[in-house]
Amino acid sequence: MFLKDRPLVLPASAFNDQRDIGQFIAAGGFDVGHWRNKSIVVAFENIQKREGQEVRLIRSVMITPDFSEGEVVLTDMYTQQEVVVQRVETGDRSVAD
Repeated sequence: MFLKDRPLVLPASAFNDQRDIGQFIAAGGFDVGHWRNKSIVVAFENIQKREGQEVRLIRSVMITPDFSEGEVVLTDMYTQQEVVVQRVETGDRSVAD
């Protein structure tokens, strides 16, 4: 998955995950005429440690690149909570979508 011509990798800390999020189960966008046409919606597996157990969730978030360079707004599609995060720069490593 690419956003603004760079691999999209979300920081693990945004989801209390064990690893940065760079692989997605599904992704979609909005029609060019829709006011959110620069946003995308992604679904991914979120692996968390809770009370000594590993919990696996499927998360859906809307990603909007409306802030300064390298920052994106994440909107949780279930809770509608929003957070601004610095996307992870991948450097030379390969990221699959």
